[in-house]
Amino acid sequence: MTPREQSGAETAERYEYQLHWAMRELLRRHQAGKNYCMLLEYFDDVVMLDDDVDPQHVDFYQVKTKRSGHWTITELTKRGGKDKSELSPIGKMYAHRLSFPDASIALHFLSNVPLKATLADGSSADAHSAVSCNALPQKDADRLANAVRTEHALGNDTAVDLREITAFLFCEFGPAAAQKHVVGELESFMEALFPHRKVRTTAVYRAILAELRRRNNCRERPASFATLIELHGMTRREFQGLMQKAGVHDDPVADWHAVATRITQESWPVAEQMRVSAAWRRYLAERTNHEDRQLQHFRTEVRRSVAACRARDDLTLRELVTEMLRPVRARPALTAGYTHDFQTAAVLAEFMTSYPEQDELSTTDTPSATEDETRVDDSGEGQRDVDRTTAADDDGSAQ
Repeated sequence: MTPREQSGAETAERYEYQLHWAMRELLRRHQAGKNYCMLLEYFDDVVMLDDDVDPQHVDFYQVKTKRSGHWTITELTKRGGKDKSELSPIGKMYAHRLSFPDASIALHFLSNVPLKATLADGSSADAHSAVSCNALPQKDADRLANAVRTEHALGNDTAVDLREITAFLFCEFGPAAAQKHVVGELESFMEALFPHRKVRTTAVYRAILAELRRRNNCRERPASFATLIELHGMTRREFQGLMQKAGVHDDPVADWHAVATRITQESWPVAEQMRVSAAWRRYLAERTNHEDRQLQHFRTEVRRSVAACRARDDLTLRELVTEMLRPVRARPALTAGYTHDFQTAAVLAEFMTSYPEQDELSTTDTPSATEDETRVDDSGEGQRDVDRTTAADDDGSAQ
């Protein structure tokens, strides 16, 4: 499998536009409820498979931007390069059919400006958000097909099925408005998907964009289909897990109120309640920082422990906290630099704001803290922020 060539002339603006359109497409595919796997910068700008294990259909998207105007049939058939040796946009698109002659595929030319053409029914192409090649008049369809035959050195009588598999898509937002538009769609998406939970949309947006960028920038050549999906793909399951890890949870104020009621009933010391409350707020704010590797390892193990203890209904909350923290504290490198109150707040927060499906994801989506706990030195002291280590327990120590 060979990745598509990278053009040094691609602008940052188009690059960002492509990522934001890909994010919007992910949101729409996810909300539709069907399986999918998105590939970035492999074969084409964006590729969408209908399954990450045994795909039966593939959509290829070539993404182009313009400051203004339209796309014309002439531009779509115009070859590039100083010597006109590069394939035209339509030639590049049809190369996928030649690479996958027997597959079920669709070719899409997507842009922030519409196609300028009069359709076979007499309507204007720029009045439609999607125009099938089959809707073009015969003369325009023939121009596209002849360009493909010439560029790929096909015989004049070679059948070219552009009309059946090709569409021209108009995206309603341009590069300048891409971020604002996609963040707005993300907010609506989250509200529909998690109607009773408070969501940090900015954290989710940044996490999704970072993951798309990482896949987009990957230059490693996969040796197998499974490796291709791992390196370049965003699957439905991965996207779901990413949203959950990025800060989808119930209202933290309401969650803390439920916890506070329990710990008050169990007569936890008032001073401890105040410290744990402050640690709760700090943990919820910091757990979305995926660059803090020690915290993410700590969180992974906390969630594993929470999942294992979730069904225990024979314990008080204090006993449950102790039980959930037992395997975590058995690994000092995990908790180095975290106060007892911070650890307590972490298990309480994950117990209240994670759900069984998230617990399942947490056991596979984040690497376990083993050899990578490099931020803990030989003395066991963690390289943590001052405000955590100074928010000491009753005895002033970090456990």
